[in-house]
Amino acid sequence: MIRELLGGMDGKTAVARTLGNFRAFYEPDPYWGAELEYFQLLLARDLGDRPESEIDSSGYVIHTLTASLWCLLTTSGYKECALKAVNLGGDTDTTGCVAGGLAGVAYGAQSIRSEWIAQLARKSDVDSLFLRSADLCSQWSTT
Repeated sequence: MIRELLGGMDGKTAVARTLGNFRAFYEPDPYWGAELEYFQLLLARDLGDRPESEIDSSGYVIHTLTASLWCLLTTSGYKECALKAVNLGGDTDTTGCVAGGLAGVAYGAQSIRSEWIAQLARKSDVDSLFLRSADLCSQWSTT
């Protein structure tokens, strides 16, 4: 997902491609194929069209991923995506973090409000992690 977004793909196309790759990898395998029932909402081709009432933000990893992708698919900017994720309730910090991370990649760091960045705890640590992650992602995109 991140590689697709970094490559300039829009969120909707990146989600569709990523979930298609997920299906192609896991569906043929008898062990993992049996686990796909847990991913039904995530793998729904109409995830972005689902009403908020169907989206769970409990902190369970599949719920977090589903809610985060839904937020990305149903918004058009960083602020809107991050706020929508937090306003889902439930495990707001986890869903907000994942959705905000995806939105940051999709819309660029310049789309994040400077006041929000200024309020980050341990900002130098966050900056260091970001630079290391960006370096790793750039290596993946060339392989």
